[in-house]
Amino acid sequence: MTLEVIVTTFLCGHGLSLDDLSLTTGQDNRVAPEVTDSELCEAFRRYHASVVQLDFVKDSINLSKASRNRQRAGCVTL
Repeated sequence: MTLEVIVTTFLCGHGLSLDDLSLTTGQDNRVAPEVTDSELCEAFRRYHASVVQLDFVKDSINLSKASRNRQRAGCVTL
């Protein structure tokens, strides 16, 4: 699964969308916005750890197959 799929399935499973998340603002374009709900962050960390499968592959192979698991609109059904 790609990170996009993991995030989307997590949010859908919690009845949320990206638009529902409260984010901090990056003040100088060097600090990335973060989700402000610490309980939701911890729940995502647990979910991510339970579903992630890391594969170490040569970068040219990884890039050539990057779109293989990319989520397309309407592809995830829960």
